[in-house]
Amino acid sequence: MKDKRTRKTENQPPYVYDLILTVAPLDPDAAWTGHFSTTIMDAHLGEGLCLLCALVHAFMADDEQDAKLSDEITVRKYQSIQESDGVERLLFKPGGNKEEFFKSYIARINSVVGRQRGEFPCFSFIRRAYLRGADLRDADLSGAYLSRAYLRGADLSGAYLSRAYLSGAYLNEAKLNKKTLTYEQIASATFDHLYLDGEYLYRESVLHRLREKESQSET
Repeated sequence: MKDKRTRKTENQPPYVYDLILTVAPLDPDAAWTGHFSTTIMDAHLGEGLCLLCALVHAFMADDEQDAKLSDEITVRKYQSIQESDGVERLLFKPGGNKEEFFKSYIARINSVVGRQRGEFPCFSFIRRAYLRGADLRDADLSGAYLSRAYLRGADLSGAYLSRAYLSGAYLNEAKLNKKTLTYEQIASATFDHLYLDGEYLYRESVLHRLREKESQSET
């Protein structure tokens, strides 16, 4: 980093080292003397910051709407403006300017084993997140709160969506498979057409396929 006064570049240890020293036990005789690595701290901190940003932006989008929001604020790298119903909302964009980045972010968080609720982002609050074109292949999204998330063109093929909340999620051109989807889930989402098991289908056809799947499982 550069010194503010001299503008000289100086090498300094990353902030994660300070966090490790803060949480490390100082008593050598303590019952638990766990070892913290930069990988563990990076994963936990990354997940916490991601969920905090998702939470704050979701409630901001609910309460702060403006017809000309894009003229009044500067959109940052991990944000996006969405226009809907004549108003604009500021959304959290986890992948930044690269559609494939969120998949790498997920992998970094899951590099640490032992997450209590399973692999990230299962059972996570990602409501109203801007995930257009995101690579979510084979992601564990079970129980994830994706209500009103913007998932246009997102690749969810192979993603595990059991009990995921998709109410109002925008799914136009998204790629999904019906294996872990239910009729109730997809009926509550917003879309005109999408790819289901590799086939391009309009809304009524998608709903018909899922009704058919559920009726077959009942017999």
